[in-house]
Amino acid sequence: STLKLFLSTASNSNIIKFICEVVRIGDAGVGIKFKSIDFGGYQKFKNLMAYNSYDPENLLMELEKNPGLEIV
Repeated sequence: STLKLFLSTASNSNIIKFICEVVRIGDAGVGIKFKSIDFGGYQKFKNLMAYNSYDPENLLMELEKNPGLEIV
């Protein structure tokens, strides 16, 4: 399955596409396993996570060691 994350600002909009698998559906919501992302989408997602992190330096170091999904 494809999950699309839509990001918009006053000046532009971006779409980040993930290949994922639904692993759980229940009353509390849905569990999704992120499997892969293209390189450009990964760069956008990584920047989004760093921008919203309390400790972006450590986050970026961890992502270098373990991105958490396949980058294609």
